[in-house]
Amino acid sequence: MPDAGLLAEFAWRAVTPVNMGGRIDDVEAVESDPSVIYVGAATGGVWKTTNNGTTWAPVFDAQPNLSIGDIAIAPSIPRSSQQISDVVLAKTEHLFRPRPAIAWDEDKRTWHGGDDALFRAKNPPDAVVPYYLKSPAAAAVTVAIVDADGKTVKEIEGARGAGIHRVAWDLRGADKQRIVPGSYTVKLTANGHTTTAPLAVLIDPNR
Repeated sequence: MPDAGLLAEFAWRAVTPVNMGGRIDDVEAVESDPSVIYVGAATGGVWKTTNNGTTWAPVFDAQPNLSIGDIAIAPSIPRSSQQISDVVLAKTEHLFRPRPAIAWDEDKRTWHGGDDALFRAKNPPDAVVPYYLKSPAAAAVTVAIVDADGKTVKEIEGARGAGIHRVAWDLRGADKQRIVPGSYTVKLTANGHTTTAPLAVLIDPNR
């Protein structure tokens, strides 16, 4: 808990134009980095701070719908949330760098897989690739996974609408076989442009 003495000289003050006009609907922090906080306003806009609220910057002004009712930061991709900026939102498309994926050992003969049938919940996606489109794409949007030799091991069709989207990859190639851990490249093709980002697939730490 913070030292109460450090806050003794501070007082609440109004920073909005009117009582209701500047109503804040939600405040969310990135769990892995609490200094990164997002604030959403009912009348429109999302503001972001990366220094515990010392300074703030708008990050949603370029969107067609500004009114904010709720903010949610996906635990699986907090990194992409932290990458959102006016520079990103000004682009026609943007590929966020995905977090490393883990090639979990699915061999049921191993000691840690024997009781898998007892669990009822679905497993989360092995790899998640987030990307942003400023406006709806006129043609198909694809996300390709390329191995270290430059071979495309899987191509997935993505959403074409405006906004932030996610594509899930099950770490399987076009032949349905699990890929081996290693370094891969993600290629986003949208609006006639192709952008790339690295993706690390790590070995199962239980091995």
